[in-house]
Amino acid sequence: MTSQPIDDSVPQGADRGASPDGRSSPQLTRRGALRKRRPYRPRRDRGRFRLTPRDEWGMRYIADMWALRFDQLLDMFALWHYQEEVKRYEQRLADYQSRLQGPRPELPTLQPQTKSKVLSIIHRWIEHGYALTDQPHDTDPVWLALTTKAMHELQLPYEAGFPPKNDLKESGHIYACNQVRFKLMKTKTYGKYVWWSERAIKASWEEGAPGVAYDQLPDAVLYRDGVAQLCVEVELTRKADDRYDQALARLTALYPQVLYCVRGERLYRVLIDACERLGHAQQQVHITLF
Repeated sequence: MTSQPIDDSVPQGADRGASPDGRSSPQLTRRGALRKRRPYRPRRDRGRFRLTPRDEWGMRYIADMWALRFDQLLDMFALWHYQEEVKRYEQRLADYQSRLQGPRPELPTLQPQTKSKVLSIIHRWIEHGYALTDQPHDTDPVWLALTTKAMHELQLPYEAGFPPKNDLKESGHIYACNQVRFKLMKTKTYGKYVWWSERAIKASWEEGAPGVAYDQLPDAVLYRDGVAQLCVEVELTRKADDRYDQALARLTALYPQVLYCVRGERLYRVLIDACERLGHAQQQVHITLF
């Protein structure tokens, strides 16, 4: 029996998806008929803005701290990229230690983010209704906070918008807490902890915190493996000695470690003296300048 030749218009072994001159052509069946393609189905989220992992991480960070100034946003995104690089480094290090082959991976360093790159991210957030900006003081950079839409989509229990204008100063507590968080979380010592801000603690107050009054909560609690390891206090102004004595006694009874971050040498000495009055529990307290 004589076999039927394959369609003469398509040489055997040739690419049936391209013309002789290399240009794209319709797909053919073995008998030379045009192959029917399935109708194209557009993605369900076509045309919608999709939050990336970096977007979600950044928005949650801002919501926890209430608001961030633009220069602090540069720090925040630098921290995200640094932490992602550290994760990849640890994986490469584990592979290296198991094989002991090739060059040992180098520990990444924190790289500053360009203003243009951060601005493009922020403009996308604002354009799609996730963030808003304000310049409460003419001589300061703008601040950024989240909208109700962002809080709703990320299921965050916070009020949207900005805190009072007077709280958005470089000398204020919100700015100082932002600075302290960035300083701590980029270190090897504290970088692996989960930062639980005062705002997050207050939002979940119904769960209760035994022995701590609502208005005496620490500025942050750092967790590891779900266990509170230390609390952070950001101190800007001097208080009476008896208030420091009471606060230190209360915090050392509740947390394994207490970290006081203070501004200025004079205030640093005041906290050192208060720590010495604490007695044996002073070993739980660490004081640092920021």
